[in-house]
Amino acid sequence: MRITNYNIENLIADVNGCLNEKGLWECEASFKRFADSPALFENINKKLEELILNPCMNSAAMMSNGLVLHAEPGWSLMQSIYEHSSDHLYTIPFDGLITPALHSNLIYSVYKLPENYKNNIFEHDCKLTEVGTFEAKHGDVIRIESKKYVYDINILHPLGALRLYTSTYQDLQWAFDRETLLPVQAISSTENASEITLIMQVLAKLGNQYSVDLIKQIALSHPQHFVRWEAVKAIAQIDPHEGKAAVERALGDSHPHIVAAANRTITRYQERKQIQ
Repeated sequence: MRITNYNIENLIADVNGCLNEKGLWECEASFKRFADSPALFENINKKLEELILNPCMNSAAMMSNGLVLHAEPGWSLMQSIYEHSSDHLYTIPFDGLITPALHSNLIYSVYKLPENYKNNIFEHDCKLTEVGTFEAKHGDVIRIESKKYVYDINILHPLGALRLYTSTYQDLQWAFDRETLLPVQAISSTENASEITLIMQVLAKLGNQYSVDLIKQIALSHPQHFVRWEAVKAIAQIDPHEGKAAVERALGDSHPHIVAAANRTITRYQERKQIQ
């Protein structure tokens, strides 16, 4: 029996209350209730009507793989379309709930992350363990527990699903080889970090001396270690003297990869000096 008196405002209140007091998994009943409510389609129809009435409108709700129905600082609700499988298995940098659309059963595989997995410290020996393959039908909910598992949706044809995701809280998104189940690379999980890195690389190429003080702040205080190291490299390209000091400061960084990279850089510098 369909529920007719549960709208998106009810869901927003329920999710905010659960996240503030108990956590995401307590939102599951409310999430399922909304997914089975006419309010879901009413909200999608409303987005369509807005676009019809405003031909020049570019909707901020449209994403490459779906439609954002609502977004809060700590979570978002999205009607997604899964169109193709990825080349690798990827970690997800947030937790979430997924329920298939009507007539869109989802076949998905689950892999367990190793006990020594630390998202912000990329290690080549962190091998996945296959847990199994499962099927979720309309009305079922898949829990995305990103600290423990990797999920792979098997896509034979485009599939629809409603997703409720927390905000991103993992620094990196790891990619694993499908055959060996070993990690092959890690990329930034936030656009902000990627943009900061790109801008610093541009400034380094331009040799902008006036940017050094600002980039120093990033090297010392940015929460993501790979951004801090990119800042050190940018400083070194702009001003070798300042760069040497930045590398020496990096020896005291809290992240082992930065300390190791700083040690390698100093060793290479000393070797070049000896050759000269």
